[in-house]
Amino acid sequence: MFAAPDEPAHLLRAQGFSQFDFSSPYQTDGLPLNEIDCLRFNADVTADCMDLVWQEPWNEFGTSTDGYPPLLHALAAIPNAMFDGLFATYATRIWLAIVNIALLSWAAVISLRRGTWALTGLMLGITPMVVFTMGTVNPSGLSAAGAALFVTGIAALNKSSRNGRQRLLPMWIGAGILILTRRDGALWAALIAAVAYLPHLSPRQIVHRLAPSSKTRPVVFIAIPLVIASSFWAVPWIARFVDRRATAERSTWQAIRALRIYLDHLMGRFGWLDSTMGIEAFLISIVVVGFFVTLAVSSAHRQYRWSIVMSLMLLVTVPVAFGTIRYPYFQGRYLIPMWIAAMVLAGHSLQSSLGSLNKLGVRPRPILLMWLGVHVWSILNNLKRYATGRNGSWDLFDSEVWHPPMMSNAVTVLMLALSTALLARAAFRIGQMESSTPLREAVAKGDGIATNPQSD
Repeated sequence: MFAAPDEPAHLLRAQGFSQFDFSSPYQTDGLPLNEIDCLRFNADVTADCMDLVWQEPWNEFGTSTDGYPPLLHALAAIPNAMFDGLFATYATRIWLAIVNIALLSWAAVISLRRGTWALTGLMLGITPMVVFTMGTVNPSGLSAAGAALFVTGIAALNKSSRNGRQRLLPMWIGAGILILTRRDGALWAALIAAVAYLPHLSPRQIVHRLAPSSKTRPVVFIAIPLVIASSFWAVPWIARFVDRRATAERSTWQAIRALRIYLDHLMGRFGWLDSTMGIEAFLISIVVVGFFVTLAVSSAHRQYRWSIVMSLMLLVTVPVAFGTIRYPYFQGRYLIPMWIAAMVLAGHSLQSSLGSLNKLGVRPRPILLMWLGVHVWSILNNLKRYATGRNGSWDLFDSEVWHPPMMSNAVTVLMLALSTALLARAAFRIGQMESSTPLREAVAKGDGIATNPQSD
């Protein structure tokens, strides 16, 4: 508990929201806010150093999370309005995990209706770090779920004609979640929409989308040059504004050097950046993702290739741009929305090249199984970090080591084994669906809907 970045501060604000108090200081039920200090940033100190005994209730505390958009804290307030104590904090984590997985499942259904490669792209976007944040009180998890729904909704749009409400709904809900969860959510939503949609349209089509009526078209032609011209004034002004409030030096070179660290954080640097996924899992993840993206770029149509390349470039340029204004500031988990977008777009690109992939004999099942192995090894490494320490023993079942409250390590490993078996079965079933029956017909039968295999 409290082992996600700023989780105590987010829980504090959620408890305030549960009492309809929306500004600092907030009253709490006695949260031991500082207990995490005994182990954070020190991977050799186990979690049994914490004393999770609730203090006197209704003390007031300020929090550093007041500037965040309110959606995460409004959702996290629901369990805190019904329960208190340690049970309430675990209930909050479980509730947020349910919400995040429901959104991710919606995105998975949309992807699966397109095909198995589209689903594989979405799954590669869900790194072990994403899973970790989805099960904690941290905005990165909810923003990841929103980004997944947003980009899969965009990728499922028919680029050549109008789209009905059913196609637009996941896109708008995902965008709203992303914007209302992170302070940089609007930036990521705009960038994801640009890389996912614009390469598929000609300049004339873009104007028609922005201004379908001939009466509004002149407004667009006037507005675009004004926006471009004003940016020459606005961008330097924003840079000076941020610079005046920066407490650290800026360094483009240091930001470039930190790109490798950001990738590490993006894949699996858990807790307060003190619990790793393991070098073996990291290397396998890089090989799997590298093969997947290379295959997508080499086989993609021109529009998809532009989308993938642009999203990968933004994964590099955005943190460097932040470092040019203020360094250190950026963290790898901030890149999760664009990472998910890049993998989803790569998956849809491969789906559009299905005939070529079938001739090469390339199937998504081995990729999914290797990715599952990365997740399992990462979770076990994270459990070991809290039970016996980074350099401790792998004997997680000893009664003398740390065990999660209300659950032993043996129960944790058993649940992980059951989940792994179910996911492995799903991967094999997806492969069988692809090889034996046209996928859309199979999904249509499962959903009880009529689908035209020739329509997109």
